Amino acid sequence: MHVKAVGDSIVVRHSSLARTVLLNREVACSPYDVAYGYAVKHGMEISTGTKLQVLENIASYEGSVAIDFSGGDPLVVNDNIGIMKHAASVLGRENIGISSTGIGLRRYDVGLLANIVSRVDFTYDSSSYWTRPSP
Repeated sequence: MHVKAVGDSIVVRHSSLARTVLLNREVACSPYDVAYGYAVKHGMEISTGTKLQVLENIASYEGSVAIDFSGGDPLVVNDNIGIMKHAASVLGRENIGISSTGIGLRRYDVGLLANIVSRVDFTYDSSSYWTRPSP
């Protein structure tokens, strides 16, 4: 899913970017949270409650379990930080990792993340400013 704020609207492109939806921007919410709400409502994402239930199911497994939160950028949706905190409390911080972009990482204090996860991987997909050096 591709999310972009444009004025008072949020443009969401999904279904292999073939479908575009225009959503109203809610002042108190990030564009990503609005898009996440849309995706949950339309069955494209699981809800926060379902994520917590999946986590509880994983936590009930006997043995060592490690989780890497990834896929897009898990730090851009506000609810996910609470899920990560809960994961650290039930599985242990040493078993929690995150793969994030600069957009998500800049939203949180490094100290907060260090208390939740043991490993951070930085991902970089592309830039609209990318240019090749001249020969």
